[in-house]
Amino acid sequence: MAGAVYNTETMKIILFGDSEIGKTSLLLSYRFDYFPGNFITSFPCDLQTTIDNRPVYLRFSDICGHTSFDANFAQVFKGADLILLCFSLIDQQSFENAKGKWMDRIRLHAPKLPIILVGLKQDLKQSAKVFDQLAAKNQRAVGYVEAKWFGDDIGAFAYVECSAKTRYNLYKVFETAVRAVRTARYNAVQINNKKCIIL
Repeated sequence: MAGAVYNTETMKIILFGDSEIGKTSLLLSYRFDYFPGNFITSFPCDLQTTIDNRPVYLRFSDICGHTSFDANFAQVFKGADLILLCFSLIDQQSFENAKGKWMDRIRLHAPKLPIILVGLKQDLKQSAKVFDQLAAKNQRAVGYVEAKWFGDDIGAFAYVECSAKTRYNLYKVFETAVRAVRTARYNAVQINNKKCIIL
């Protein structure tokens, strides 16, 4: 057992975005195979799993989407390996906030961290009832192309649409996150090795 623990990578992943868009449900569904019916507050969540035949210990921080947390952002991002920048596919304002104030904070506090852009509630995006509700308010779901364009624009490692309820692309979110961290760590080692050779 000691050897297995020693060989396990540890990664700190930050979930970032508006409150009440499904970030905690995403974690619950992935961690416990459980989807909550109602809104619940964020909570600490750790998980040991295996991705690509390599053990990894994931530490998650679900950041509540309020500007009152600004003073603590620097501490929250300390030691982080990756950001899951989240928005709801049926909430255009949450997407605008991801593009605006949340990206502004990432650029300020963690400009070099890899980002996975995550569109939540994909199942509701397909709902005719939700479509009608949005149309009645002169709103619409966030399109794949516009979200993908935003992801490309900020240099995100990937853009993934998912559903915590139906589990569509649920594992893909976290598998992609782990691969992004491994890629970033590998690249950092390669850059450091080149510097050593030059010296």
